[in-house]
Amino acid sequence: MKKHTLFLVLQFWSICLLGQVPLGISFQGVVRNSTNEIIDNEAIKIRFTITKGTSTGPEVFKEIHATTTNNNGLFSLVIGNGTIENGALNTIIWSDGPYFLKREIDIDSDGNYEIVGDSEFWTVPYSFYASASDSSRIADSVVYKQEISGSNDTIFLSDGG
Repeated sequence: MKKHTLFLVLQFWSICLLGQVPLGISFQGVVRNSTNEIIDNEAIKIRFTITKGTSTGPEVFKEIHATTTNNNGLFSLVIGNGTIENGALNTIIWSDGPYFLKREIDIDSDGNYEIVGDSEFWTVPYSFYASASDSSRIADSVVYKQEISGSNDTIFLSDGG
């Protein structure tokens, strides 16, 4: 009987895990120096801070990612999977917004972060799906591409064309 109970508990637990929505926000960037040259195959650190109300509002979440750019200066990561310094992504009440994302970069990985920019969060694909839950399609989708570039004294953020 104990074997059957354990089996049922494990089956229930595994089904619950399959139903979870992924918690994270995909982010990509391209790192360039002040002369617009790609910084390729270099270790960098990125710090993300989420603030409430305005870009200078109270901090509700902060984390750091250590990553390496590829041959094209590109890095890809998921906000929510870094080393958390403050808050928790799963405790943010998104309906209480607006919320803003501040991005900082440490090109030399020496702890000196330079602000790249900040922007307000807008609709994400999951919310498009939720707003259209009575149908099986998402009406619109929006894709933004940003490029981060910088050197020891200058950081640039462009919309990537």
